[in-house]
Formats: sequence, C-alpha cells, structure tokens
Amino acid sequence: MSGKSIIWILVDKKANFNSQLKLAQSLDKENEIFFLITCFKKVELLDFNGAKKTNFFKESNQDPNNSKTSFLKILAKIIFHNSPIGIIFYSFFLINNKLKIQKLILDQVPKLILLNSDRSGPSFETIILILAKKFRIKIVLPYLSIINSGQLVRVKNPVAFKLNIIGKKLINSKYKFQKDKSTYGFYSLSQYFTLKLFNCITENPFSIGNHPTTTILCLDSNHTLNQVSKNILRHEKIRYVGRNEFDYFSENLEKKKKNILLSLPHLYEHKILNWETHIKFINQLLKTLCGNQKVIISLHPKSNYKNYKFLEKKFKCLITKKPIHEELIHAKLFVCVNSSVAIWSTLLGVKTIILNFFDLDMSMFSNLESITYVDSMELLSTELKNNEVIDYSKDWETLKRKYLFSQSSESKMNQMLQTILS
Repeated sequence: MSGKSIIWILVDKKANFNSQLKLAQSLDKENEIFFLITCFKKVELLDFNGAKKTNFFKESNQDPNNSKTSFLKILAKIIFHNSPIGIIFYSFFLINNKLKIQKLILDQVPKLILLNSDRSGPSFETIILILAKKFRIKIVLPYLSIINSGQLVRVKNPVAFKLNIIGKKLINSKYKFQKDKSTYGFYSLSQYFTLKLFNCITENPFSIGNHPTTTILCLDSNHTLNQVSKNILRHEKIRYVGRNEFDYFSENLEKKKKNILLSLPHLYEHKILNWETHIKFINQLLKTLCGNQKVIISLHPKSNYKNYKFLEKKFKCLITKKPIHEELIHAKLFVCVNSSVAIWSTLLGVKTIILNFFDLDMSMFSNLESITYVDSMELLSTELKNNEVIDYSKDWETLKRKYLFSQSSESKMNQMLQTILS
C-alpha cells in the first residue's frame, strides 16, 4: 500500500453504480479505493481499476410476461414477512456474510466506507454498519440519488409491509405510517425484529442519515435539505457537496438545446401499475409526444431495453444508451413523472413538464415555480404548443444555482473527506 487512506464503496444497487464509479474516479488520486461487490450473489473486493473493467450489471431481467404471482407465492411471502421463518432466514444471512466481510476488513481495514443508504432491511448494508461500529470505521452517505420517505414503494407492496394486528402492536410507532386507513411498516415484521436483534436499526427510517453509526450525510444543496429536513434528526451530520452532474452542466451551459427528452415512467418496474396498464399509458404518452420531432427516451436502470425496443419502430423515438445528464444538456423540453432530474432540467433552464397522473409524491418540486404539471393527455398536448418564455430566476435563486456551479463537487467532496480522515 502507498500510505494513502483506504476507502471502500459498497456496490449493492444497480442504479447508483455509474455515479459511484465517477465518484471514485474523482477520489482516486488522494485515496486507495476499493469496491465491495455484493450483487448477483457474489461478495468480492476489487480495486478501482478492477471495478472499471468488470461488468457487474446485466440488463434488468424483469419480464412483464411473468409478472403474475400465484396465490401460493403470495401466501409464502406473507408467512415469511410475518413469522420467525423470516427472522431465521435474515439472521443466517447476516451471520454468514458478516464472517466473509469481516475477513476482508481484517486484511486491510478501511478508514471510511461509502454507502448508498443506512436504513435498508437486513442486507449487506446492515453488515457494514455492524462492522463499522466494531472497527470504528467512518460511514459516509454520498448524495447519489434523491431522498424520499420510502412510503410509496411500501404501499405498493402490501404483502410485505401492510401490518396485521400483531405487527401494529409490536412495531414501534417510529417505524409505521398510515395510508388510506391502513397501517404500513417501513420494515416487515421479520425485518424489524431482525434489525432489533442485531442492534442495527436506524432512529428514523423515513430519511437516510439517521443511523447512529453514520458519520456524514452528503446532500447536493440546501434545497434538498428543505425538502427532507423534517425526517433528518441530526443536521450536524450534513455536508453539502454538489453532484458530478452539476459539474458537467456547468461545463456545457452553452450547448444547443433542440431535443425533446422523456424520462420513461418506470411505473411497472416500481410496481405502481401492472404491465398492461403501464404499457398502455406509455403508448398514449408517446402518441401525444411524437409529432414532427423525434423524442429521445431515457430508461431507468431498472428497465429492460428489450421490453421497450418496439417503441422505436412504432413511434418516432430513440432509446438512448447515454446517461440522462448527457442528453439533458441538448434538451429544449424535459418530460417525466416525478423524477428528481426535473430539478436538473430547471437548473439548466430547460422547460419541464411533469406528468401528474398517479398521485405520486411531488413535494421535492414544491418550491419550484417554472415547472408545469399536467394530469391528462389533452393538457400535455396543449402545453407542447405553448411557446411562452419561462423566467427561471426565482427557481435558480431557490436552488442556489450560482453556488452549485461555482466549485466542483470533486473539490467539495475531497475537502470534506480529508477533514474527517485527518
């Protein structure tokens, strides 16, 4: 080793991997970076160069033709999430994999580990938090994706998270919420008791950053804090570091804006709609959007290109393989459901239309005045013809655009890390 500080990055979410690679690239000169790979049933520690050369993530294999779940499978899930069977399974998983990761740590103890979250159910993240406390390793949560309460995904998965009478009585009120006269847990009963058993549960699961072991919660801006502050218990942990995408934007502000960019709604992938209803909506949407100009479509990492490639033949559209921020600098119009990318498009002065069809959480945009909301295809069609000039000045002030573009996120992140590593 060169005497540099050792930093691990936990790779357990496909959606954040490219952002993690970019983050590691910006830190590599000052530190020894290693990726702890826990995806696809493998546990492997790779250095930065090894991680760059390895294709961890295949395309999502979610097949809409196999989306129906049998009664017996639903019953099995209910039993698993509400009985000692689930607790035994999770406990075995944590104990078995804790030994593997502890061995890796003992070979070269990191000073710091970067995690995507600190509030997941029993997982490799849990193991890292347990071992970080044991070996006094600092935990930093870089800002790689929008922070939400996590409630919607649980309401859409009642088999696991809708609480029965036992769950209502046994789970602490801090970990429950009400929706449509039903009670849901942030964790299923078996997840909750496993985390309690291993003494590794966050103090408030409705935001990341509330686990006692977490050292620093990174946010991109004060605007983000304003959206999530009610669920963050310890504001002294917060550091503002921007995003790599903001650096890219600041370097490409003068690019010609000519395209229509659609962040394809991932309503099926997030179990908000079944495949038939989802694809019907997508067809209606593209029929409305695709006029005389080609639409550029960006897929969510959970989406499988094979499920959507027929759209390129049916409509005047192209499914891009580029990261969405690289397409956004060329866009004159951005259309999405409730994607956090709408904040990026506002920063760039790109007209933004949000499809407010599905009673989704729009609170992250509540302070932005330039965004247009539509709740029907007729309104969308009308808004597409609206050429009124938009004033972004108030939104840019709200988002602190000048500050975000004044110093690179690389500089901010490195300064912060050097401070806590010293």
